[in-house]
Amino acid sequence: MARALIEACGLTSGVSGDAKKLLSWRQGASSKHAGDLVCIAHDCLFVKHCGNSRGTSQLTLREFNGLLDKLSQAHELKDQAVVLRRLILNLSPGEMKWALRVILRVMHLGVGEKAILACLHPKAQELYNFTMNLKKVCETLCSPESILEMQVVRPGNVVRPQLAERVNSVALAFSKVKDEEFVVETKFDGERLQLHRQGSQLTYYARSGLDHGKHSGYNAMDEAFCAQLGWEDCVLDGEILILNKKTQKFLPFGTIKHVVNLINAEGSSGASRVTKLGGASEDAGAEEEDGEAEGEEPVRLRDLEVTYMAFDVLYTRHNGMAQSVIHLPLRERHALLAETVRPLSEGSSFEIKSKGATGRVICVLPGKGKFSQLGVNEESLQRQFDESISQQEEGIVIKLLSSEWVPASRSTNWLKVKPEYVTEVEVEGVVIGATYGTGRRGGILAQYLIGIPKSRGGSKYLLSFCRVGTGLSEQQKEQIHRKLQGNLVSDPPSMYRVTGQPGETPHVWVKDPEKSVILEVIGDVRTIPTTVYATGRSLRFPRTKRIRHDKGIHDLTSLEELEEIKPEHMIQRQKMKRGGAPGPK
Repeated sequence: MARALIEACGLTSGVSGDAKKLLSWRQGASSKHAGDLVCIAHDCLFVKHCGNSRGTSQLTLREFNGLLDKLSQAHELKDQAVVLRRLILNLSPGEMKWALRVILRVMHLGVGEKAILACLHPKAQELYNFTMNLKKVCETLCSPESILEMQVVRPGNVVRPQLAERVNSVALAFSKVKDEEFVVETKFDGERLQLHRQGSQLTYYARSGLDHGKHSGYNAMDEAFCAQLGWEDCVLDGEILILNKKTQKFLPFGTIKHVVNLINAEGSSGASRVTKLGGASEDAGAEEEDGEAEGEEPVRLRDLEVTYMAFDVLYTRHNGMAQSVIHLPLRERHALLAETVRPLSEGSSFEIKSKGATGRVICVLPGKGKFSQLGVNEESLQRQFDESISQQEEGIVIKLLSSEWVPASRSTNWLKVKPEYVTEVEVEGVVIGATYGTGRRGGILAQYLIGIPKSRGGSKYLLSFCRVGTGLSEQQKEQIHRKLQGNLVSDPPSMYRVTGQPGETPHVWVKDPEKSVILEVIGDVRTIPTTVYATGRSLRFPRTKRIRHDKGIHDLTSLEELEEIKPEHMIQRQKMKRGGAPGPK
């Protein structure tokens, strides 16, 4: 964006002082606005180059939106500069400042969605939860006197998902539901999707409202999934996962889009190898091809099944007609879900695009398989929770059988219990690169690329592992910033093994890791496959716990040690905390 603005104003990047200031906006080109591209662009460019230096422009909102559409469609720098020049010539410096905030989506208004919708209409939030369509909200509730009819779910209209309240222990969860009838479901490590069927067309809506059918190629599963749906118009709520049919275990969350892309790739077949994503070796000549461990049997596309775990139905046939059923209690929706999805015999599924991989819809119903059981007592809850951990899932969800399905609601009707080990895995890594912050962290190295060795006892190479930006105070970040000064270069040193992916590459690299900073990073024990970092696996939700002044580069956690951590060890640790295991005599 900075380069496009420079070209729009007719400046030369390497000559103009204003251009140089704009290009170095992160590093502190302006002590007042370091890290804020919009404010620096205003001071360096807009006050000098905007055609309407004061007052209000004559540009209409329709014309402004039209230019924004053109800007979003312009992929070349010169084409972006043409559109930006038209804006600069027609807007005042203050207007162009806010226009750039709109373009960059950094409004800094200090208010959120709820506050804005509440100003529009008392029922605006409710309607937005059902439609995720701001235009429809404005048109429907255009005056304070507008009356909102009872909202229902319809195929083709995305709805915000029902949410679950998090509790910290099985005992606390049971205390909240012990006087009610409830069901206990596995909390899958998949992608939450609403599956909408209209005739032969399927739509795959993510939590954000994005249609993964169009944007991510999920429509490859249409034929397989439609074969099991008994009605031409229905809406299911569930999660999509990838099952390894050989091991009968679900693959980690990060593999879903990788497998779907492979299914859609030209030339792929059932024999196509599904590698560990982005594995890195100690050197270019390593014998572990494609990231597979020695002796490990390769996974082929034909070994996998794309599974949609349907745990609720929102729209289906009821009382002889297709209708929204979210206002029915869960026990009745369970019965309708069983009628909506045709079950397959054990081991059966439908092949996807003749690629060897198969697809199947499974109903998560109490007593119908291992993923859902009627609640009995606290002991049964604990057993199901422990089983979830052993299968590397995310815990359990407890739902009242009397509950309705309410969009965006987070109440005690649904409770989730996630394993404590999510925040208990500690990794000691060294900062090998850093990225400048924005806003109040402008001019300060505020996000860090962490490196670890591959094997115990250290290594002559460090592999990129994850990025962290939270967990430290502002004073600690300033301390790290000062520590790294004089030890920064623009290119990665030869002892680093990196991928070069945009999500990995920092603004600066640390020249000598022995003079860098050791951080203790915590995250989820269930490492996920990644193509972004050279380790091939990374932490979910990593954050910094503390700076380790007492540690050196030879004390780092290795990738080998991380791969040895097993979920069953975490179960034993939790049992000991609960007093379920005998202590030492």
